[in-house]
Amino acid sequence: MEINEFWDLIEQSRAATKDSEDRASWLAARLVEGPVADVVDFDVHRQRLSNRAFRWPLWGAAYLIGGGCSDDGFDYFRAWVIGLGPDVFERVIADPDSLADLVEVRELAAESADDYPEWEDLLNVPHRAYELLTGQVDGLWDAVEARQDLDDADFSPNPVGDEWDFDDAEETARRLPRLSWLFRG
Repeated sequence: MEINEFWDLIEQSRAATKDSEDRASWLAARLVEGPVADVVDFDVHRQRLSNRAFRWPLWGAAYLIGGGCSDDGFDYFRAWVIGLGPDVFERVIADPDSLADLVEVRELAAESADDYPEWEDLLNVPHRAYELLTGQVDGLWDAVEARQDLDDADFSPNPVGDEWDFDDAEETARRLPRLSWLFRG
């Protein structure tokens, strides 16, 4: 599976249903229709994109939007950003403050929505599909690690960029002015 096929599945799932659990089920059902290699590729693409989004400015945005954001919460937030599709993903990676343009984020700011933007279920999609195809519960990790084209640069343990105190309202407003305006006034 190439990256464009990964993005096609993400966008098709978004068109098929808006509910995150249903989207994850839809994706797993599509993946079990193909070879195991596609499941492994899907997880590799997801991990690479999540790693690209592993940036302090985006974590600051997630923290601001959610009123806090743990390590796991940031994993789920990055999955949600991936779920927005390739165009929004690239825009948000380049400028996390552009999240202020999204209807979902504006609704959260206006308190007309109460779902924190996260998609934990996306992380489980390849595991579910791999188990259905192979009967192995834990085999996906080994299959991903066995990929010949991966190197340590694909999976960084540290966020990119300059860290700052997300509770420092002045610094956060300087770095994320539009989101700060939406969520802190």
